[in-house]
Amino acid sequence: LTIAKFSIATNETFKGSKNIVEFHNVVAFGKRAETCNKWCEKGKMVAIKGKLRTKRWKDKEGRPARTNQVDIDEITFLGKKEDYADGPKEERPTAKTNEIKDPFD
Repeated sequence: LTIAKFSIATNETFKGSKNIVEFHNVVAFGKRAETCNKWCEKGKMVAIKGKLRTKRWKDKEGRPARTNQVDIDEITFLGKKEDYADGPKEERPTAKTNEIKDPFD
């Protein structure tokens, strides 16, 4: 099972030119992860639909810790067709891929 983990930026503009940028952790699995690894790259616009998940654990000092991530159900590549005219990129330094064995195979 292929897993792609990366972050996406969202920005929100308010009156008075105040612009807030936030980064969100996203995760894709299987074929969707393979597609993300081929086509996603820093600066390219995408729209995603997925489930918001909260991961909880204890840190080294035993204190509760948590982080949020979006598990991608759908991804749409936005922008101009020319942005993708060269085909998929071979390396994705911004995406981390982990191969894990599916126990049901």
